[in-house]
Amino acid sequence: SRYIVTKIANAESLKLYFNIGMSIEQQASSQNWGSKVLDFVSERLQLELPGLRGFSASNLKKMRVFYNAWKDSELIGSLATNQTQNDGKLLNGFVSVSFTHHFEIISKIKNEADRWYYINGAALQHWTVEQLRIELKNQSHLHEQKLPNNFPNTMPDALSNKAMRVFKD
Repeated sequence: SRYIVTKIANAESLKLYFNIGMSIEQQASSQNWGSKVLDFVSERLQLELPGLRGFSASNLKKMRVFYNAWKDSELIGSLATNQTQNDGKLLNGFVSVSFTHHFEIISKIKNEADRWYYINGAALQHWTVEQLRIELKNQSHLHEQKLPNNFPNTMPDALSNKAMRVFKD
């Protein structure tokens, strides 16, 4: 039950961050915002809502990057508008991964298909952020399919992925 509640809360947070990123991007584009505007917005939020966490200027910038990274994805665009019927399995993985994981991925991986590799890996294998950084550094997405084996045919998905990583390492 805790896991389900956490995943629902994470999904809502990701929707919020996506929508905030979209709003920031639209305002910045239409009003030619300078680099210090997000500092002012963050300070103003802190004044109006004391104790509010997670809305520092750097986090607001990350939300904008998050939006820009996923804005062209039909699947993620549907997540932000609550129309999540497209592909439940992909979205399930997406919302199972924290914003910090997402930011690590989008900071280092530009190709959407490669991003999904890391999102699914983090969701299925419950990678910590540090484990994700190692996978990103090793460029695991480039090596995953190069190991000859029959693990996917003979083992459950979770075990076959672990077995492949053990032999890869």
